[in-house]
Amino acid sequence: MHGNGFNFHGSNLASKSLNDGNMMTLQMTATATGIWQAICHVNDHLSAGMDGLYQVYPKGDCPLDKLSEN
Repeated sequence: MHGNGFNFHGSNLASKSLNDGNMMTLQMTATATGIWQAICHVNDHLSAGMDGLYQVYPKGDCPLDKLSEN
């Protein structure tokens, strides 16, 4: 997650390795506004399109509906 770190089991991280076939949920409190990349650094994965963008709006300026807290 470029631009913003995340919390995983009480540790603040910028990246996390995953083995094939695994998945995990990460919780991020985004504070750096802008458009950022979320990518896989495994070259075969990146060249096959395993990348995406996410946008962080300034506090109070997000045009999206608030997510439920459940």
